[in-house]
Amino acid sequence: MISVLRRKQGLSTSQILTPLNDAMELQLHKLRNVSLSLEYYELLDPDFLLQLISEYLIHAPPEPSNIGNTFRIFNDMAYINDQYDSVLMRCLRILEPLTLSAPGFQKGIYLTAYVHYMLRNTTIAISNVKKCLEVNPSFLDGYILLAKIEDRVE
Repeated sequence: MISVLRRKQGLSTSQILTPLNDAMELQLHKLRNVSLSLEYYELLDPDFLLQLISEYLIHAPPEPSNIGNTFRIFNDMAYINDQYDSVLMRCLRILEPLTLSAPGFQKGIYLTAYVHYMLRNTTIAISNVKKCLEVNPSFLDGYILLAKIEDRVE
């Protein structure tokens, strides 16, 4: 992907996110007028969608900010929360068709929980982590995320 190359070249975030946004829009556009069928699942391409999400998450902060903070510090720079929230919202736009069409897809459910945790939507995050753990009760990352969420709630 062009965005991976640009990231490795050290280009600015906007130069990295532009082709990533284009790829996301193109992929989601392909799915708009297709009914849930074999063709839909072929066009969905979950592996590619997970790659897009992974690239977006590189540009998200490592931890959610405290509620009420206007700025986040990341890589020694201050950013307005909206810059990160928009990246996280793009992740949710990708995850929605993925988790709706494959409700037992553990990685998709986990990433949905993680993104909601990062957006400080703790109720939704907990609900999704619990769904993830129903799919696989031995999924360690799910328990770790659940502990992080519950730690922030207290």
